Order: sequence, then C-alpha cells, then structure tokens
Amino acid sequence: MKVRNPFAGLLALFFVVAWCLSGSVAFAKPLVPLRTAWLGEHETFLVWYAREKGWDKAEGLDLELLPFESGKNVIDEMQSSNWAIAGVGAMPALTASLSSRLYIVGIGNDECLIYPETLLENIVAQIAEHRPDLVVIDSIQTIYTDLLDSSAGSVSQIRECAATLLKYAKSTGTSIFIIGHITKDGSIAGPKILEHIVDVVLQFEGDSNNIYRILRGIKNRFGATFEIGVFEMLDAGLRGVDNPSEILLTHYEEPLSGIAVGASADGVRPYLIEVQALVSGAAYGTPQRSTTGYDARRMNMLLAVLEKRVGMKMFQKDVFLNFAGGFKVADPGLDLAVVAAVISSYYDRPVAEGVCCAGEIGLSGEVRPAPRTEQRISEAARLGFRRIIVSGYLAKGGKRPKGIEVVPINSVDQLPKALFTE
Repeated sequence: MKVRNPFAGLLALFFVVAWCLSGSVAFAKPLVPLRTAWLGEHETFLVWYAREKGWDKAEGLDLELLPFESGKNVIDEMQSSNWAIAGVGAMPALTASLSSRLYIVGIGNDECLIYPETLLENIVAQIAEHRPDLVVIDSIQTIYTDLLDSSAGSVSQIRECAATLLKYAKSTGTSIFIIGHITKDGSIAGPKILEHIVDVVLQFEGDSNNIYRILRGIKNRFGATFEIGVFEMLDAGLRGVDNPSEILLTHYEEPLSGIAVGASADGVRPYLIEVQALVSGAAYGTPQRSTTGYDARRMNMLLAVLEKRVGMKMFQKDVFLNFAGGFKVADPGLDLAVVAAVISSYYDRPVAEGVCCAGEIGLSGEVRPAPRTEQRISEAARLGFRRIIVSGYLAKGGKRPKGIEVVPINSVDQLPKALFTE
C-alpha cells in the first residue's frame, strides 16, 4: 500500500482554511469611513472612548479623529478633510450616547454651518463672511474677546461679547440666539446686564425626572411674555405638545379621593391640570406642609381659610400637594382646585365624576372670578367635563358652550356640596 505524503494533507487543509477566510472577508460588509474634527482633549474624549471600545466598528463605521488647534484650521481644512462632525466651542455640539450603542448625529445639508471657535473676533468675522439668517452661540460663558484681559465667563467678558453681538445683529438684521448657563435655582447665571442687553429672554422649565418642558418668556421687547410652549422630551429630541390638557390629566379606573381637576390659563392658552392632595394626621406634633410645583405660602394661606371659614381642623393634619406632570403653576385661578383636592382627601371622598374648578379664593373665604374664565369653561367643555365650579361673581351674559353646567358659588363653604353632588 502506498503511503500518502502528510505534508500534502496539511497543504490542502491550509488552502481550504484560506479559501474560507477569503470568502468571509469578501462577503463582509465594508466599513463606512467617517472623519470627525475636534478641538481639545476634553471634547475628543467621548468619540475616542467609543473608538477604543470598538463601538464604531460594531455599527459599521470607521471612525477617524482629526485634532485641530483652532476652529479656523477646521474651516480651512474643511474641503480637504471632508469632516462630518465637529466639537464646537468649549463643549461638544453633537453628542454620542455611550450607554449601549454608538449614536452619531450629523448635519445632512450644507445650509447648517458649524464653527468651533471661542474667540469673539473670529466668530464675528465668519458670520460677516457667510451672512447666515440665524446664528446660535453656545454658550456666551465660553466666548471671550482679546480686547479684555479677563478670562471667559467673567462679568466684563460676558457684557462686552453680548454687546458686540447685539451691535452686529442690529446693524445687519441677523437673528442671534445666545445660550447662557443657569444657576441651581433656575435663574440665568452671570450678570443681570446680559438680560438687559438682549431683546428676548426665553427659559426652559423642567427637570430630568419629567419628560415635559415648558418654554416660558421672561422678557420680550416686541410682544407679551405670558405665552408658553409645552414640549415633550423624546429620543429624537423635543416635540411640541399641541394639547397640554391630555398629558396633564390621568384617567383612573375608579374615582380616588384627594384628586381634583383645575382649569388653568397661562397666557391665552387654557389647559386642564390634575391636582393631587394628601391629608393625614400629624403623628409628630408639628404638622408638615409640602408642595411640588406650587407656592407653599399660598397653600398655607388656603389651609388657614379652610380652618377659619369651613371649620376643618387643619392644624392637626399633614398636607402634601402635587401637580401632575411636574409642572410649576402660579395661577391664582387654581385656588379652588387646590382646596377641592384638600377637602376630598380630608373627608376621604372622591370628587364627583366630570367636575372641574376655576376660581380664586380670598382671605375672607370669598370665591373670585379667575382671569379668562370663559376660556377655561370652553376648554373644560371640549374635554368632556359635565360641570365646572366657578365664582358666583362672574359677569353674566357671556356665551357658554353646550354640554357643560356652570355651578356658581360665592364662598368656599359652599364648595363641599358642589364637589360631592352627583
């Protein structure tokens, strides 16, 4: 019997393995090259970390890092490097979510230009060259000018940079949005002169525990400031909420005590909001008073009115108040709804179905008409409420919508009967 050469078998096996590897490489999906430009180590860290972990390869991307010393170099090398993403200012403008996957957000057209620069003179020069319709500065605390020796974010730098941008906007008609930092209590950080220089001050309200945000006007030289915008934070960004009442009302399978619905109006926009109250015995002597989204001092005043005018022993009770959706409400027209929720929890009786409230309560217990009561009534009728409790001093003769009963009361001691009557 003829003995086969063992090296021939090994050689054949090598060719088989090589053919398999070549086939797998040939059929593998090629990586898409993506070139990014960044300024400074602190801005490059997110993308560098994703690249080190191999998250870009897992998503089919070949991520390249192009470090630049200044934003001008990025603009000069734009055509040759063909970068798609850049870190702007002192913080990345386009962020990657590094929780489980790598998400890269890019600009899909040539109409949006990104200029990573913190020197004011270079920024103004680029704006004058490209003449955009809208300019966004993020943020004013990171911009500085060579005319002053102080560091970026100081009072003099913020004042000078904001004044220069204002002068350019007024002389050329360019709209400029200036993003500023805020403090822990929600007010704009830095000198008050920044708010005096600009024409309009807009502020987002909300926290990380709630998905809803309110865009509120603090200052407006060209219009009113009582208008608001309600937005919902989603994975793809902020989405406008056309009907805030639907997200502020909860539908329960069975009626619960301590819950009342108030008809509110912020600006000319009416909406209905759910008020939740919990009244329990004070176990430690001194009763507790806690509110979320409402003025604690006003709640204490309303509790004193209930004790004086209705005879409820509130000095022995802990009271907790909350507004649905985490909203902060300062509308005095919600006094009646707050008191209704407290009364419902105090007697542990749910408010009659399809009832809402709109009215302001005075120290003597009288119920005053809320501003824009007619709009509140129309909003309640549109959402299917059958009764609304309002002030008996409301002017008669207004056009009322069909399908809703308007129950007038003159004093707060008449409220329990109106609440629990089916």
